[in-house]
Amino acid sequence: MKKRHTAAACTLLTVAALTGCAGSEGVVTREQDSATNTPTVDPSESAATTSASPTPRKSSATKTPSVTPPPSGSPHPTGTETSEGPEVATFDENFVYNDGLRLSIVRVESDTLSRTGCCRKPGSPIAVFTFKLNNGTDDVYDPVFFSAKVTYGKVGKSAEQVFDSARDIGGGFEQKLLPGRVAVFDYAFSVPTPGMDDVVVQVDVDFEHSSVFFQDSVD
Repeated sequence: MKKRHTAAACTLLTVAALTGCAGSEGVVTREQDSATNTPTVDPSESAATTSASPTPRKSSATKTPSVTPPPSGSPHPTGTETSEGPEVATFDENFVYNDGLRLSIVRVESDTLSRTGCCRKPGSPIAVFTFKLNNGTDDVYDPVFFSAKVTYGKVGKSAEQVFDSARDIGGGFEQKLLPGRVAVFDYAFSVPTPGMDDVVVQVDVDFEHSSVFFQDSVD
């Protein structure tokens, strides 16, 4: 069954954001900080339906920028601040780096592997994630180091990536992305049906931006 998440951008800068959201879909926005290469979670291109800053610092996501400003190069969403652990978004939120790179999961669905699929038996349950990468930077983004990993269940068991070329599932993308351009692409993973209730997706866009995490269920 397909599950689409939609959301519009909005900025959570003050406590007044608790009463609503300026976006048309009313989803909480995690606004980016002014520091360079700092990603934030922003639901403006959320689920329903890149070139990194030359600063070589790696970022680490935090949830609320208003309490403690994050260091340059760290993801800076506007939710609730946590001093421990990485920033974690749901599938209907997206991450925005201060250099303009934006990452979202625009579609999540459970499926089964067909006879043309690899590397599990036909009929095996899989989770398919459609990513959207928007290069809002001034440079060409090279996806050579882009990676997505999935774990599931409370113990965090690693899910194997699978492919289905006949259905164009799981191929990712390889072309460089010019400034202002958008790439939409799929990754698929073998996830047993009981594990679909608790899925964590880790994404690394390259070595200069921090890892970001999405956690939610797959229907």
